[in-house]
Amino acid sequence: MTRTILLFMILAVVVLFASAMGAGMASIGAIAGIDPTGVMMVGAIADVPMNSFLDMRMQLSFSVNSDINGLLLVGGALVARYPISMFTPFFGVGGGVAVTPRGFSLGMTLDGIVGAHIALVGPVGAFVDLHYIARFTATTITAGPLYEAGISISL
Repeated sequence: MTRTILLFMILAVVVLFASAMGAGMASIGAIAGIDPTGVMMVGAIADVPMNSFLDMRMQLSFSVNSDINGLLLVGGALVARYPISMFTPFFGVGGGVAVTPRGFSLGMTLDGIVGAHIALVGPVGAFVDLHYIARFTATTITAGPLYEAGISISL
């Protein structure tokens, strides 16, 4: 619970800073995901528009079950979007850092993302995406999909 509050606070600062810099209509949200092995991730996201079709997406997530409970992923992606009325498909690439708590290991990630955002009511929207993550540590390379969904609020 404390981690989630901290994640939202960090994202709020990023979004407020970006809004103050004139980046436009930013959004923040909560996200949950699961990978094929059953590892569940929860976290927070912030999307800051760079222009009419390009966003910078920041995401902080951590695992809540499995033997890697506490795995922390922090990353950013450059995301292209194409608004079609209330439906906005998007795709992007990015990178970040992964921290595994037990036997502490730090790794870099390369991310690919594809999904859609659906406007619900007013500033509230929902999204689904497929987030493919490749994680590089000093000794191993692991890769796989993370199926995610969440809700966001435009500021």
